[in-house]
Amino acid sequence: MKFKLCSMAVLTAALLLQGCGGSGGLVSNADKDKNPLNPAPGTEDPTARPRPSDTALTITTSDSTIYDAAKKPLLLRGIDMQLGAGAAVTNTRINGIKAIKETGSNVVRLYITEETTDPQLETALVKVVEQGLVAIVTLDSAKLACSSNGAALNSAVDTLWLKKWIAVIAQDRFQPHLIINIANAWGPEGIFNPDSFGYQDYLDAYKAMINKFRTAGFKVPLAIDAPCGQDFNAFARDRGRQLLVADSAKNIILSVQADGAKWNTTTRTTLAFSNLMETRLPFVVSSFAGSGVGGLSGIDHVDIMQKGAGNQAIELNLPWLTTNDSAAYIATFPQSIPLLDGAGVSTNLYLDARYLEEQPISDADGRRVPKGKLTFAMYVKDESGNALRAGSIQAKDLRGYQWNRVAFTLPKSNSEIDPANLLNGATSFDLNKVKQVGFEILANGKGADIKAPIKLDDVEIYPGAPEPTLAVESTFNSGDSGWSNAGWGGTSNAVFADGQMKIALSGGAWGAVVQSPAWQSQEVTPKINFKQNVFVDFKVFVPSAYAGQTPQIKVFGNFGSDWSINTEAFASVAGGVKYGEWNNFRATLKWSETADVSTPQNIGFQVSGISENPDPLLIDTITITQQPGKRTKTVTALQYESKFSKDTETYAQAWGRLSTVEMVNGELHITPKWLDDKGAPSNDVVVLKEDINSITDIDVSGPVIYKVRIFVPASYAGSNLQFRIFTQDNNWGHDKDFPDRVLTIDDFKPGEWTSFEFTTDNFPDGFARTQKLRHFGFRWEGVNGNTDTVKIDDIQLYGNIEVEDSQPLYSNDFGTQEEVDSVKFDFSGGAFTQSALVSAKTKSWKIAPFGWLAYSWFGNTGENEVLNITNTEDKVDLTERGEEVVNGEFGIDATSLPVNFK
Repeated sequence: MKFKLCSMAVLTAALLLQGCGGSGGLVSNADKDKNPLNPAPGTEDPTARPRPSDTALTITTSDSTIYDAAKKPLLLRGIDMQLGAGAAVTNTRINGIKAIKETGSNVVRLYITEETTDPQLETALVKVVEQGLVAIVTLDSAKLACSSNGAALNSAVDTLWLKKWIAVIAQDRFQPHLIINIANAWGPEGIFNPDSFGYQDYLDAYKAMINKFRTAGFKVPLAIDAPCGQDFNAFARDRGRQLLVADSAKNIILSVQADGAKWNTTTRTTLAFSNLMETRLPFVVSSFAGSGVGGLSGIDHVDIMQKGAGNQAIELNLPWLTTNDSAAYIATFPQSIPLLDGAGVSTNLYLDARYLEEQPISDADGRRVPKGKLTFAMYVKDESGNALRAGSIQAKDLRGYQWNRVAFTLPKSNSEIDPANLLNGATSFDLNKVKQVGFEILANGKGADIKAPIKLDDVEIYPGAPEPTLAVESTFNSGDSGWSNAGWGGTSNAVFADGQMKIALSGGAWGAVVQSPAWQSQEVTPKINFKQNVFVDFKVFVPSAYAGQTPQIKVFGNFGSDWSINTEAFASVAGGVKYGEWNNFRATLKWSETADVSTPQNIGFQVSGISENPDPLLIDTITITQQPGKRTKTVTALQYESKFSKDTETYAQAWGRLSTVEMVNGELHITPKWLDDKGAPSNDVVVLKEDINSITDIDVSGPVIYKVRIFVPASYAGSNLQFRIFTQDNNWGHDKDFPDRVLTIDDFKPGEWTSFEFTTDNFPDGFARTQKLRHFGFRWEGVNGNTDTVKIDDIQLYGNIEVEDSQPLYSNDFGTQEEVDSVKFDFSGGAFTQSALVSAKTKSWKIAPFGWLAYSWFGNTGENEVLNITNTEDKVDLTERGEEVVNGEFGIDATSLPVNFK
């Protein structure tokens, strides 16, 4: 949706809507007018260990909102700073805190280490107080980051926080400024599964640490970092609330770090923030990277900042009463619009997972699959009030606790309208005069006891794409259709018979060239704009005799009176060549903007990559088309990656087949035992990624690219190896192999690494391609008893997603109350009444405003130098990144609000 920010008042109102020390410092106080530790410390706690006063003001939290010491909503905006230790803590560095304040920040995150002394910490906190900032004080230790070592965490709290530094952090003057971030990124790495039980040790350890701080008298907020900083799933399924329940002060802030492959697209950040909102606890993005750092792992910091300003949606709290209830809402366009040529209607839909109604497959099979009956539909109305359903989808085909893009395509013309899709008694519909768009939510048999809010955002309509212009079609039904042997580039005998072009290689020929002057025709040339892409499609039958050889078919075009303007492109076939079958090839020809294409000459094929064979290649139905005004584009995105840099990433033996699965030197090593879990011999090896069902990024609804490197031992040479790389759909019912077949030993280089890349859009009928995957892994047989190790590395899965590439004809992002009010009750079914449905619709948050801090102020080197906010440690001397973070549209200066400390 569009992000809107009108003034500081907007964020203030948003926060209101969202939320509806000891005496004596460690430095001499002889000259308080010059002493950098002013204001004066509070009264020292009389107990053996310094404690804050019970009456000391602090930052507090309630529900999902943070409040300052004056109980005003607090939206954190600031910058990370490595305070460090020893000689690094100079006056210049301390003065950087003042410069951070001058950017407009209201918070600084101070990274301290085990070596940071108590005077150094106190000096920094005094500067924080002087400047009127909040300080998130963070213990940054290589021993704790991405670690599950509870003893190390316990020791850090006992010996550092509550011993070495307690005389500083317990001072009353610091309490209204202080948030304690116990340990930077402590917690297990590589779980990232909202349904995992693997977070319990992490939670239990932090519950104990929370209790230690509260027993020591601290009431300030405790910021709990997600495991490895990035794993927001640790707080899902009410786990975050376990921390709150364990806290006697009820003052917990969840802390996440936006970096890495789980945060590197806007879809993934939306998923993260949606899941954090489900915790109903305050959270802060305590650091974010960006600025191109990290390649595929780099994140878009501007996207984080935009979302931090808040993103609104419409919420429906439907009062379900019966299994037949339904509710429909509609919005009216300013004027009628034509929706021809397959116009698209879409929205983003957020469902509570309860609507998915996961149930066991059977009494005997406890595996759970979604059975949700709830149905979401979209429809349009013409000027006469006739209604036409664009499409519908059931909850069982959607994903819970995340935003689902739901899109439908309207008929291309009135003549293509299916009468079954006409609603409410309509007998006709005029796509030339569409006046309204609506959506309907139907119980469709869902029990009335399943109730939860439903959210929508970004209702949009995009123009259709006209049919391609057919410029040339060669069917060979009556001869050669203008095609002939070129007489160069190899020896070929193209024969035109039986409605086909037959190409046979002979005489040791390495290839064949055929061509046609087809687009010289005065009837054809006006149909093609050679400044735009031209698509050449043709069918090729590849005889089984060519198995193991891949025909390379290059399509070329010649222009200019001297034939000097040329273009060429290799044709491809989705899913790879199938032998003994017809294959659909396509080539896309492109010309430079400056090329003179006013004089078209020939178009031709050059066939290579195959040896002499008496069985001819058969070519049929060559078409040359152009797609005008295409409204979509294909984006290929990395959806999943395993590099095994830390551990096995949950790959493990499966289905009772025993193997040793371990990470060795950044590789996945699998050593078969050829036994099952009962000690009996087994005939195969099965290794699966145990948490694949939790990876919400994977979307196989379109073509996918699978990449992997595999090492099979030299002892496999000459074996009958049958190796499967496969996945299974969420319904446990359909398997898909990458590639579309089983691999044999001929596909590998025994004793060496083999790199594979498979592209496919060929999934079994019934495969639940819109849902998450159930299994993902490897299975092999044919080498029984061989216990040599197979190695796997660098697994990547890419998905091609088609997105709109034109401006919408209509868009409602619900950014204002007026836009929410424009969606009105239309009709209902079952026990629903109009009055109940009118009040069920409210303005809500897709992403509520949240606090953030940018990484980091100064001192980054090497490839991370670009992350610096300033060029000068103690001055506001902004880098390019710093300008975006501080002065950008959604930056610190535009969105930071003042903080009260008394």
